[in-house]
Amino acid sequence: MLEKLPFTGSTAMAVSALLVVAVIACNLMLLNKNGQTIGKRTVGTKLVRTDGTPVEVWRVVVLRWLPLFVVRWIPFLGGLAGLADALVIFGSDRRCIHDYIADTIVIVD
Repeated sequence: MLEKLPFTGSTAMAVSALLVVAVIACNLMLLNKNGQTIGKRTVGTKLVRTDGTPVEVWRVVVLRWLPLFVVRWIPFLGGLAGLADALVIFGSDRRCIHDYIADTIVIVD
């Protein structure tokens, strides 16, 4: 027999939403502090401007993340944009489209 779980589906959804918000907040704080997200910190890389100066959080969110996030919602074009963004990294500069838009590079920390 199935026993009743100690929480409901809506409780699990609320906890999940809080965890997502916490991860986003941690990533934004780390980006603001030293240009790293949790993942970049784990692999030992960081995000900087092409001139080597620290990257601003607004630049990461507004220029690096938002444009391609919006384009990816467009049927067919979104898939092509995501593919193009990923494939451009194989160029000589080793940068994705979102790096060109935001004038950023990923470096080894």
